[in-house]
Amino acid sequence: MRSAVLIGMALGLLSAAGPSTACAAVPENAPRSIWVADAGANAVYRCTSVKCKAVGSGWSAPSGMCADHWGDVFVADAGNSRIVELDSFGGQLGVYADPGQYPSGCATAYRDRTLAVTNAHGTSGGSGNIVFYAYGTTSPTKTVAGVDVAFDYCGFDKDGRLYDSGTDASGTVHIGVVAKNGSVNMDTGLTGLSAPGGVQIADYRGLLSISDPAANAIRQYTLPGLTYVGSLPYPGPAFAFVRYNPVIWTLDAADGQAVAYDLLNGKRIRTLKGFSNPDGIVALPIGEQ
Repeated sequence: MRSAVLIGMALGLLSAAGPSTACAAVPENAPRSIWVADAGANAVYRCTSVKCKAVGSGWSAPSGMCADHWGDVFVADAGNSRIVELDSFGGQLGVYADPGQYPSGCATAYRDRTLAVTNAHGTSGGSGNIVFYAYGTTSPTKTVAGVDVAFDYCGFDKDGRLYDSGTDASGTVHIGVVAKNGSVNMDTGLTGLSAPGGVQIADYRGLLSISDPAANAIRQYTLPGLTYVGSLPYPGPAFAFVRYNPVIWTLDAADGQAVAYDLLNGKRIRTLKGFSNPDGIVALPIGEQ
């Protein structure tokens, strides 16, 4: 039985301008921490069941986030053309250069710890791309282009394939895939999305999940066959599954919130409020790939 720890009051966090929690019930096996990148406030927050705390400094429009199975968090610091690696408490571990690009999302591969970064566009205009960093390097070791000119979010599957969301020059949404050790971003042919959103292969059923923020839905597909199996009715540009638990965190950018839902009954179980323009979210420990 999934029990819950009742929290009797909302806790004030940071300052009046910062995020706060509004909790009805928090599962006992909730993740250790929830991380939110707030592009509007130029801030990154690490939130526990007790409080939210701003971590790092010098952020400029931080957007997509990802994490690895060792508990390190990566932030696409778009305005600074870099990706910042933080430990599970928010201490800075490293900086990955992404010169001339505006990074919007990232993903880490489980087996070899490769870091992939999706770039929305160049800092002086022009197309975006996908860059890869081999483990232990802080400069791109491979750059991949494809049918899209703007790349938003991405996620690795357990076999090292990278799936990404983006748009072509006409604004049509595509879901691409880069094979393990591949050099080309191929169109998967998946259709039906109105806008590109978060990409994850980490829910408790092992499905490819892609957010469609224009439709307030997360579309799900089997792997490797890419058969559409249905949608989850949750809004937001990005989302995060909770490891070993049917819980999903989503971003409600319009209301400046991060919201947790029980996937079994659809009920809201926790809300983090007070963000300006939340654009990235991670739950630690991360879900299985």
